[in-house]
Amino acid sequence: MSKDTGPQVNPQGLLPNQDADKKPKHKTVSQPADSRSPKSPASRKKCPFYIFLTFLPLFFIAASTILLWNYGKKEFTATRHQMEELKMTNNQQHHQLKTFEGKLHQGTLMVKAQQEKLSELQARLHNLEQGEEHGDNLWRLSEIEHLTHLANLSLRYQHNSRAAVQLLELAYQQIQSMPETKYITLQQSLADLMTQLKALPIVDQRNVIIKLQALVNQLPLLPIPTAAQPQQKKNTETTNNYDIAKLSLKDWRLALEDTWSKLKELIIIRKVDKGTIPFIAPDQALYLQHSIQFELQKAQWAVIQHQNEIFHASIQQAADWIKQYYGEESVQLKSIMAELNKLNKENLEPSFPDFDSLRQQIHQALANP
Repeated sequence: MSKDTGPQVNPQGLLPNQDADKKPKHKTVSQPADSRSPKSPASRKKCPFYIFLTFLPLFFIAASTILLWNYGKKEFTATRHQMEELKMTNNQQHHQLKTFEGKLHQGTLMVKAQQEKLSELQARLHNLEQGEEHGDNLWRLSEIEHLTHLANLSLRYQHNSRAAVQLLELAYQQIQSMPETKYITLQQSLADLMTQLKALPIVDQRNVIIKLQALVNQLPLLPIPTAAQPQQKKNTETTNNYDIAKLSLKDWRLALEDTWSKLKELIIIRKVDKGTIPFIAPDQALYLQHSIQFELQKAQWAVIQHQNEIFHASIQQAADWIKQYYGEESVQLKSIMAELNKLNKENLEPSFPDFDSLRQQIHQALANP
């Protein structure tokens, strides 16, 4: 048996045969009091806007952070480049500073040397200002010292004794104008030195060089040195032709005598009392002339450079070659040999007098004028 349960109600609260569009006659069951009421449609529309407003500051903060990071990175790179440039500039300035310090040190040394010279000149000027007579003597002694120094240089390096004598004569005139008796020793030393210089042999370099050049020009005009060849005797005898197969005993004897006479003509022995000139081929004589000319030109160079040993060695070598290969038979050769012997007697470096004692006397006079 089935129990009658009454009309069935669907989940929507409607009867089975009731249309859905019709309202039910009974009241719906109310929700519990603690349950929340559903949100209105207006509040649902405002939720995305609030979310956008919430994330907008975060977006700005992130964008600002990225921009600031990029800007900071660029600034850091630029700052690093500037630091490298500043470092290079600092190194260059440091190098320039060291160079400037070196130049400054050199300049300091030069200034110090100039100050020392200035102090010396000031001391001399002070001595000159002490009195008119005292200053005149100091001035004249300074001139004498300078003239003596020039005379020594002219004699030692230029070998010009005439110029040295002229300079010492000017110094002698200066000391003659000083009436003090304490300068008599210095005056006597100057006079003795001039006497020694005047006694030196004067070498006329120009004349010596001209004479050597004249000898050089005469060498090509000399005859080629060749030895006289022995004259060969003309063989007037007829040559006998012998037939060995037909020779008799008498003919054999004649043939032997003929052969012996011809063998004796192959070796000729002569007695020569005088020395003979070595034979030189005509094509080799030119080299001999050039060698002698070279020695004479080397002697000319030695005259200019005041090389006494080279001068005499070259003159002697040229004379020996001329005597050996040309002889002295002709008048021209005798004249050349006489001129070479005369030039070989020239002394290009005579012993010069010493200036040390005179300079010491001048320095003592300058210390106590």
